[in-house]
Amino acid sequence: MLTETHKQYLKDFIKKELKENCDLFDIEANIDNNISYMENKNQLIEKIQEVRDNMKEQVKEISGEKYDKMKIEFIENNYKISIPKLLSKPAIMGIMGDANCGKSNLIYYLLTELQKDFSFNLYTYGLKKSVNDIKINSIEELEKIRGSVIVLDEFFNLFDLEDRKKRKLIEKTLRLIYHNNNVLILSGVPENFKKYISAKLSIFIYGKSTLADFINGSKVKETCLSYKGVELGSSVLDLDKDKFLVFDGNHYKLLPIKYLKEYDTKQGNPDILQKSTKKSAKNAEKIEINNYTHSNREDKTALYIK
Repeated sequence: MLTETHKQYLKDFIKKELKENCDLFDIEANIDNNISYMENKNQLIEKIQEVRDNMKEQVKEISGEKYDKMKIEFIENNYKISIPKLLSKPAIMGIMGDANCGKSNLIYYLLTELQKDFSFNLYTYGLKKSVNDIKINSIEELEKIRGSVIVLDEFFNLFDLEDRKKRKLIEKTLRLIYHNNNVLILSGVPENFKKYISAKLSIFIYGKSTLADFINGSKVKETCLSYKGVELGSSVLDLDKDKFLVFDGNHYKLLPIKYLKEYDTKQGNPDILQKSTKKSAKNAEKIEINNYTHSNREDKTALYIK
């Protein structure tokens, strides 16, 4: 096993070797905790050389702005997220974040992007807008699905996690996801992901999340806190609604998404606070009284002059 001290030595070694090109190398993903320090170092030397070779090919006879452009393209081509690849094999994906952080919009975005180029069976629970899907309303239905994408928005309403009998059924159903060749997407707020559910996840997607809302000791909390990007603060993982953090088991990546107005079921909600009509009526009454008083004074003045 690799000690924390040796792990830090390896990180320092990578930074020293790659210097300003360190952003092209996922340090955490390329360190193996299950092998020795020297085995890790030998592997890293080979991988660092690969990065250098790739950079040499990319930047040959290029300088200034052209170099910067090529560097950006290199990063995008090697580290951007492929949505089809993310959902191409059996998996249990968790989408978590605070209320109103854009989780449902993300789901619609993922599905509509996939439907542009692929056909697939889609089963959903909790989605208010239709996306060529089949609605399900029970765990028993979930067990019978094969070779499909399954989306459970606000999954805790379907999974009665306080009922012990249902809990056993849920655990059995989750184990069958891979056997039945399905992709299951669970969406909810951080506290919905109990330890035994978060332990089953293979892909983690985070929206803006309050860290105190995660369950201590859960895999979703540990995975979130392991991220060392600038978006992670002491109390919140701070992300805008058009950006989500994805961990696919190997790498952390930021996924930019588009706002889909046609799927926003909250946009028609009336404002909670509206201007008072009483105040407007009182103002109108005051104006009328003032006008009457002013008019009355003018009439009296006219009589006096006569």
